[in-house]
Amino acid sequence: MLKSLAVLLSCVSVVSPVLASESIFKSPSYARKFLDLHKDGPGWLQLQADGPRSWIYFPMLLQARCATSEIRYSVNSDALDQVFAQPMCDLTMPAGLPEDTKLSAISVSLGPPPVETVSVQVVFNDGSKSDVLTYTPCPDIGRGVCAVRLQ
Repeated sequence: MLKSLAVLLSCVSVVSPVLASESIFKSPSYARKFLDLHKDGPGWLQLQADGPRSWIYFPMLLQARCATSEIRYSVNSDALDQVFAQPMCDLTMPAGLPEDTKLSAISVSLGPPPVETVSVQVVFNDGSKSDVLTYTPCPDIGRGVCAVRLQ
């Protein structure tokens, strides 16, 4: 589990020095373009089955958190009835997270029943909303971290 957290945190903290210096991270139009590029691989979220528990990770969405106000999601439905409490934006490290970030700050832990689908929508700072995307766990991944977007 800790190895998975390290991999996910490394994904979140990778950012171009050019982009960081431009302060565009608060721009909903930048965030839309960034997220559109990542709808599929690696996806807006990742899923992991760990025995009776399942985990949802939001690494790509957290990179855009300075331009978003909410991450809405639902498990095994398209209701979007839950909100993920994303960490505060830090413009000195807009796409990264502090080293002491807890797993609960980047993920949701769920018990049975197993996760079959997760639907997600982003609400941007200007009030606009993304399309609703739905992901499913990668087949035959075991305890690996992976998700595939349903078309």
